[in-house]
Amino acid sequence: MECLPDRAISIAATRSLWPGQQAGDWAGQTDNRNGQIRNRSACLRPQNDSHRSYGDTTMAKTEQSRQKKLAKKRSKEIAKRKRLAAEKNAMSSVAGQIAIAARSKISQCYVSGSILDDNLSEQDLDAGIGGVLVTRPIPDGRLVFACFLVDMYCMGVKDSFANLVTPSQFSDHLRRLRSAGNVAKCDPVVGKKLVTDSVEWAKQFGLAPHRDYERISGIWHDVDESQCTRTFQFGRDGRPCFIQGPNDSPEFARRVMDTIAGHLVEGDEQVIVWDEGVDDLRIDAVNE
Repeated sequence: MECLPDRAISIAATRSLWPGQQAGDWAGQTDNRNGQIRNRSACLRPQNDSHRSYGDTTMAKTEQSRQKKLAKKRSKEIAKRKRLAAEKNAMSSVAGQIAIAARSKISQCYVSGSILDDNLSEQDLDAGIGGVLVTRPIPDGRLVFACFLVDMYCMGVKDSFANLVTPSQFSDHLRRLRSAGNVAKCDPVVGKKLVTDSVEWAKQFGLAPHRDYERISGIWHDVDESQCTRTFQFGRDGRPCFIQGPNDSPEFARRVMDTIAGHLVEGDEQVIVWDEGVDDLRIDAVNE
């Protein structure tokens, strides 16, 4: 191929300009040294400012994504600390302990005494009182232990409480109960129905369950007692029979008997069993 002289290249480049455009008006000026138009590729690639803007935008998006991830992580850590603090505060109250334990399954259920016996009315008077014990574990391995003291003859749930114990402490408690009398494992469905039925039976005589009963009952909030088809005997031959306990004052015993008497219909017979220290109370109650 024949090489054109430098002057011819310069003339050709000049003629290729747009009308009115002078040589050297744009970046593609002639290079006298090699006859090439300089920086022609510069017209094709992005300007330096635009290139820097694109890179800055990419870096900014990456930083925003990183900051979002860090913020999300911090938010989870804060939520976890708040949850742990709330659980720690909750553990200072019985209601909080039961609420935390309610997240796990019931681990044990026992019945002490003879309150599940079918012929309860034919047994000794002390056979009508017994306990229903329920436990649920909490995350640290301890147990929330709830107890319902059931008076099958009169009061329904006479006492109720809950304690936070270790598994070994609960085992020791069971051993003491067994040494004092009968203790048997019980299906939670049966145990709850026994407790709730005793409460309903006592209510017809105006007797309310222990003041902590509703709060402690959360221990088996997810147990459906209607699944139990068993029926239980209450009272002595169907009649309320109040037995004064060692911790019952004469004033308490009087209130119970007055309450029962106020809810008996004509023809009903009130059966009262008293202790030796309340003979006068017995006479007053009978004479009223």
